[in-house]
Amino acid sequence: MNKPSMRGILLSIVLLFSIALISIPPDVYAQGINAESVGLEETTIIEFTNDSDEEINSFRIWLGADFNFKSFKTEKGWVGEKTPQGVIIFTTSESIKKGESVKFGVKTDNKNPGINWKAIDIKSNEQDTGKVLPKELPPVVENTEIKSGKTSTGAGILSDSIFRIIPEKPNAGSSIRVTGDNFGASQEFDFYIDNSKIGSFETDENGHFMTTMKIPENQDAERVDFKVKDSDGEEKRSV
Repeated sequence: MNKPSMRGILLSIVLLFSIALISIPPDVYAQGINAESVGLEETTIIEFTNDSDEEINSFRIWLGADFNFKSFKTEKGWVGEKTPQGVIIFTTSESIKKGESVKFGVKTDNKNPGINWKAIDIKSNEQDTGKVLPKELPPVVENTEIKSGKTSTGAGILSDSIFRIIPEKPNAGSSIRVTGDNFGASQEFDFYIDNSKIGSFETDENGHFMTTMKIPENQDAERVDFKVKDSDGEEKRSV
């Protein structure tokens, strides 16, 4: 019986090593842009997190053939432009570095749109591209009551506090989602429509909140001013 040659053994080892390398998914080493979105009816909030080593200063988003953008909103420091081809281009002079994120809100003519996206770095190179489908918002307690006896510490409304209404233009008697970031951590706030308080809620340990509120049946739809107030009477209006 012939013993295997040294050359044959080496070839076998090389072949097995090559197969192992081919079998490793390319995403194991990939570092790019993480995209997530949540939606309610025709409104979607999409968040991009920069996991790459490059600074990102532009995002481009577009929809499939059965959807069209109706409107959009950006965070402070970002501007958006809708092209005749239906692409929205978001740009900023303050690029997002590794680990940082940015959110955009869009309204479409149909529910649950799949959003195609592309991220561009400060050198005008494409860093990543993909498509994201909106997730359902997590269940929340409607009009959370303030817990008696609890005291809050520290500032409630901060300079970069921000909250949004979903949908942006609700009807009288309908329910809305309210989500916010960069508020005082683990504190209690009141939610107002114009000068009428319609509910209260608490932020989590990161200063984030998500809750539901109901628009009164007799609410005048001509002019609606949504506000969040802290225990000191400081207020923040919706974006």
